[in-house]
Amino acid sequence: MGASLVALIYSGTVQDAIKFVTPFMFSNLAADGNWSAAIAAADAVMRGEVDRAFALVRPPGHHAMAMVHGIRGFCTINIEAVMIQHMRQTYGIKRVAVVDTDVHHGDGSQDVFYHDPDTLYISFHQDGRTLYPGTGFMDEFGGPQAIGGNIDIPLPPGTGDEGLMKVMRELVLPILEEFNPDIVINSAGQDNHFSDPLANMQVTAKGYAELVDLLQADIAVLEGGYSVQEALPYVNTGIILSMAGLDYSKVVEPAFDPVKYKQSQNVTAYIDDLIAKWKVQWANRYRIAEEERASVGDIWSNRYNVYYDETGVQEERLERVRMYEDKVGWHSVFSRGQYGPYGP
Repeated sequence: MGASLVALIYSGTVQDAIKFVTPFMFSNLAADGNWSAAIAAADAVMRGEVDRAFALVRPPGHHAMAMVHGIRGFCTINIEAVMIQHMRQTYGIKRVAVVDTDVHHGDGSQDVFYHDPDTLYISFHQDGRTLYPGTGFMDEFGGPQAIGGNIDIPLPPGTGDEGLMKVMRELVLPILEEFNPDIVINSAGQDNHFSDPLANMQVTAKGYAELVDLLQADIAVLEGGYSVQEALPYVNTGIILSMAGLDYSKVVEPAFDPVKYKQSQNVTAYIDDLIAKWKVQWANRYRIAEEERASVGDIWSNRYNVYYDETGVQEERLERVRMYEDKVGWHSVFSRGQYGPYGP
């Protein structure tokens, strides 16, 4: 299932840096699969053994949905979903926030949590009109019993550190404060980096570290990131230093050109407008929820298709939700997979 490591992180002073840096208390969990690394990270945090933890796992998981017919976007199992369910069953955690910083929209994580009013899923990613999987827009605001529980922030190509910090400070952090989660999870994709070959963003390792510093997540789980030499060593170093409360200002990337990768004024203006629209929508979430409940009747339904890009499977889905005034109703999924290596 791939190799996995867990960085068990103690927040400390500069005097603690050597103890922290060598050897980060890495545990090799490759034999048990990528989900076991995330569970080990969660256990360490929940038992109070460490301040924070970072599960460096492969393969990633945020394109894997609640029901799986094959591999999508390199993902087979939704690691964060397994970890969150473990925390809820083992430690009684209820309200969870997942902030997905991968460049691709985490359509699998969205699918898992879309109808869960106790999970807030926030994804900021390159606009789906320009990148796989083609989803992740403002109208995907949560299921009929969880309106406001899904926040998709589609950013324009060319977004850099400046744009990410603006989104974090002006939109993500205020929403998190209002939701008031028991625990914050970072789906820590690293393919927003300026050197990543699969996307068109301009974020630096220091930008990632500052984002992590602002977010103050309890647990981070590695997602995508495909610039193996120019990005991953620097970004992972910055993230771990930031999570430990250590100085990340000296993380220097030889390939970074501040002139070449400067965020344009058009991109900045687009992000300003997107944040303004999201503030209005977030403020109106209760009204939107009431209108949704009034319009669907007793049974909400949604029919759609899911394509598995790595196996060629075409899945047809029909979702239904039983609506009640005072409680969360049942949620059913009818699924039929076609084509691919095992289909007709």
